[in-house]
Amino acid sequence: MFVVRYVLVPVSGVAVFVIVSLLLVGYYVLYVVLLVVPNVAVSFAIAFVIPFVNPKAPSPIDWEHQWTFFTLMAKMDFAEAEFYLTNNVKSKELVAAVKARRTARGPRDKAKADHGIDKCLHSMVTTQITTVQALIAGGNDFIETRDQATLSSVLGATILFVSYVAYVSTKDFVLGDITSKVHDALAILLPWLLVEEIGVGLSFVLLQFKHLSYKLNSVPSVLSCTNERRKRAHSKSSMFSMPPTIKAYATSPAVRPPTHPERRSHRFGSAANVTRDVRLNKDAFRYHVNVQGLSVGVGATNLMDVATSITSLWTLLFLGQGYIVDTVTSMNTHDQVWVTRVYWYCVVASGLVIAFCYTPFFFRPTAEQREEFESVSASCEASLTLERLCKVQNHLLDVVHTNTQDESCSNDVADGATDALASQSWHEITRRLRELALINMDTVDIVSFALYVVALSTYDFEAGTVRDIPVNEDSPWGNAGHSSDNARLKTVDVLIDDLATQQVKTSVPHTNLAAMDFAGPIWSSYLDSPMEHMPPVDGNVPVTNDVFPSILLRIPNERWRHGHGHISLSDIPVMGMSSLGAVLAERKRTHMKDIYDNPLVQEKRIYVAPRQGDLMCIGLEIKIMAHYVVSIYLVASHGVTFGRGPVYVAFGELQCDVALVLTDGVAPNLPLATTFYEVARADRMRAFHDCVLDIPSPSTSYAHTGEE
Repeated sequence: MFVVRYVLVPVSGVAVFVIVSLLLVGYYVLYVVLLVVPNVAVSFAIAFVIPFVNPKAPSPIDWEHQWTFFTLMAKMDFAEAEFYLTNNVKSKELVAAVKARRTARGPRDKAKADHGIDKCLHSMVTTQITTVQALIAGGNDFIETRDQATLSSVLGATILFVSYVAYVSTKDFVLGDITSKVHDALAILLPWLLVEEIGVGLSFVLLQFKHLSYKLNSVPSVLSCTNERRKRAHSKSSMFSMPPTIKAYATSPAVRPPTHPERRSHRFGSAANVTRDVRLNKDAFRYHVNVQGLSVGVGATNLMDVATSITSLWTLLFLGQGYIVDTVTSMNTHDQVWVTRVYWYCVVASGLVIAFCYTPFFFRPTAEQREEFESVSASCEASLTLERLCKVQNHLLDVVHTNTQDESCSNDVADGATDALASQSWHEITRRLRELALINMDTVDIVSFALYVVALSTYDFEAGTVRDIPVNEDSPWGNAGHSSDNARLKTVDVLIDDLATQQVKTSVPHTNLAAMDFAGPIWSSYLDSPMEHMPPVDGNVPVTNDVFPSILLRIPNERWRHGHGHISLSDIPVMGMSSLGAVLAERKRTHMKDIYDNPLVQEKRIYVAPRQGDLMCIGLEIKIMAHYVVSIYLVASHGVTFGRGPVYVAFGELQCDVALVLTDGVAPNLPLATTFYEVARADRMRAFHDCVLDIPSPSTSYAHTGEE
């Protein structure tokens, strides 16, 4: 009796509470209880214990750091919390290393400080790359786990549970008349049948919470912008006028407010320097890309271990129920009330667990999800890599500049000297950060990154539109930017339908396409360069960091030989400090299949121009997001030799015939467009086998860095 009242009853009550809370409130409660609280508790315990063991040792735990992480997790800001947890400590170490480098007097001290800087940057870069790979792998694991979960198992468990309830009803719900063997059978069969289904359900709920956090964070920003957007009534509207997120994978330093706003120079991109429409367009684009990744399972967490723990607890509950029915008749009236209540709590909890296992089957079919995941996984990986590298670079900008301002204020340094000192430090760190990113990324990932940026160049970050696509009040895109509040908050699925409709309306042949040029703003802009053609805010002109992804902008005083005129395949800039040809040459990847067979490419075709001596062209189709497809055309410099010929990019799918305006180096004195015809599918591989990739040798690499 003592065991029943003081052990089984409390344990069963706690177990029932945890399971019911999990099912009713969602995985959020269990996530905070199992992951956030232990992390903070252990950290605080270490902070308390170490001073007693060694009073002279500094505490390894920053109380403010742990509390900030806890509050971000409690707000379901998963992306910002993860970034803060993995990078805040390293950023402080980096600030210390930069300060040591600035005050170093001898070559040995400078080399030691440089090693510390490289160590911190390497850790931060590898963390971002590993995190992106883990997010993509999580989506793949989620789909594979869904394959193991079957509806027949849930139906079988439902039949067993209904049969059990029917059996109990035949006993008039009298516990003393129920045999314990029924509970022994349920303790074996139900947890065994539903372990995969519970794991998939938990992963699905957490993924939906992440999806919901984007929507919840987006509503206030849009509502606050409604009146001002109506007053201005721009003629151009956002192509992706979905509600923006506040902190989801930020690519702007404005997302993280500066520690000392009064000490920040406007040239470093404070929040006041970003016009409302530019931020809305930029955040809406990021929102749409992230939501698409979440919709196919990117970022899902494998919770099979948690599911195993729940099934073990479930087995314990069934065994406890069997013990109750065997001993209830020998208990007094007071104890019978307790155990009867616990018994029926367990029955209700078991029914809720079985009902919870139906959750994943309300989602799209596994085959459909796998097909869409395979089509957008490479695009999501390139997009996440771009955004997370931008976030790291902008975070370092804020930390280094704020620290420099604090140090200068304490030493009474002039503002101009402070800005120059901060710029020099940050440019050196940015240069090294990008170098380490190129070193740690695989060749396949670098090619995907370069092709994704080329495709992304069709998007106008300032206007929120795709170039060559007319946007007006009558089009779905235009209506999305000037509609009412309720229409502005419509779901992503409705917006995707609008994009599909607009794409059909604007499906025009790819004719008279001009080659990509280095004069484009995304290729020729520098970090911190002012956008003087944009209207100033509070008397300050926005900088390029506020508009474009900062990791793509060139570094001032960089000795990378920027090209002029048209952009060739080997000249495609990579992170504003190298070129695709230089990267491939340094890694001795000199075959065209590294470009042609890249996983980012959805569709590929071979074209030939008979009037130009069978000049060959390769078409690559890149999918940015649902119904935002970009075609890239690579033209050979002569014959079948690629690498130095022009690159063309157009919105829409690959077409059978394309008309390209060739450059002087390929076809001199040709003002008219040249038509390229598609090679038959049967002859496509034979034609591609003759293609040759001509790129610069490593001795003439574009990856050389340093200040002039």
